[in-house]
Amino acid sequence: MKLIAAFAAVALACFAAPAFADPIECPLSQVRREITTPTPSGWWNTPIVNSLTETRVQTIGGSPALMCIYGPAGSIQRNAPEGQNCTARTGGFDCVSRIRPLPYPLDPRPLGGGTAALSSGTIGLRQTFLADLD
Repeated sequence: MKLIAAFAAVALACFAAPAFADPIECPLSQVRREITTPTPSGWWNTPIVNSLTETRVQTIGGSPALMCIYGPAGSIQRNAPEGQNCTARTGGFDCVSRIRPLPYPLDPRPLGGGTAALSSGTIGLRQTFLADLD
């Protein structure tokens, strides 16, 4: 019976709050790169303007970064949201929360015997869901 209760608690933790993708769009459809240093008389530069060509998740400094790449004009990036796994897609990124399984022992009794509470508090269930909190 305790094994069933532990399984039910793990199943509830995993399935009660489904993971939804949180979309993050690249903020610009085009970027412009040009030399801003003043040039001598008679000289000029031709700016490079490119549309978004690619998205990529890349590790920078040990942390995942979301990169929006604009061909030869360059790229812009930002840190991935904390605690989320992100995947690149056309025009942006889809990020979902990392699922961390909770460590439930098979026998929740303390070493000295008796009973122990694994957790306490309230639980929210959808109207047609069941939970065995034995």
